[in-house]
Amino acid sequence: VMSNGKTITSFPEVMSNGKTITSFPVNEIDDPICSEETINKLLPYMEQVVSNKRINWTTDIINGTANNIYTDKYKIAGKTGTCKIEFWNWSKKTKYERSYTSSFAGFFPASNPKYSCIVVLHDFIDTTDYNHYGGDVAAPVFREISDKVFAFDSEMEYLSNTDEKFVFELERVNLDNLKKHEESLLERNMKIISQLEKGLMPNLKGLELMEVIYLLENFNMLVEFNGLGKVNHQSHEEGSKINSQSIIKINLS
Repeated sequence: VMSNGKTITSFPEVMSNGKTITSFPVNEIDDPICSEETINKLLPYMEQVVSNKRINWTTDIINGTANNIYTDKYKIAGKTGTCKIEFWNWSKKTKYERSYTSSFAGFFPASNPKYSCIVVLHDFIDTTDYNHYGGDVAAPVFREISDKVFAFDSEMEYLSNTDEKFVFELERVNLDNLKKHEESLLERNMKIISQLEKGLMPNLKGLELMEVIYLLENFNMLVEFNGLGKVNHQSHEEGSKINSQSIIKINLS
């Protein structure tokens, strides 16, 4: 997509000081990787990785391989992973040479998934031989990320508290609806970018904090915020003149 000679993408990116370090093109997959029946069978076991509940639900025994990231605020489901690098040479190495790769792949909230993430710690040495498991080293990183997402996304609390039976009966989002949603977001972002390129303040109301920071910091503008959720007030009126020296203050609720 072009805007005033610039290419605008909606790809996920790693940024530093307003500059893109690398981007990750999104590949759309039309066909599901497995059936709904298989997904419904696997989900309870992936939840038990983080918390294993008794059948009578009277006691919560937290004994999964990632039990240390359990939270009662929202459900996390996932799978830990641990492997030895060059395990075929394991007996020839000392504890100072043996290295591991550990991971945790998960999604949340488990009953109505919105976010997924995988954390991989590659090629590290554990001289104790006890602190290299995915649940011990990778899962806590996942939890730190998911907690921040939960704090900034006002929809997360609703999704986490929604009755599971009701969620199961909802029509799953299909690819066409997802494309329409992405096109709507792209159109909105293009309008905001167009205004910023003209040195005009866009309308930020209704946007999540991460969206605001992404859009404004690309134009070297500082953002100050207060509260959680979505933007309900901005310091500069839409259409007013702004520049790279402007400090944009927003309130979220």
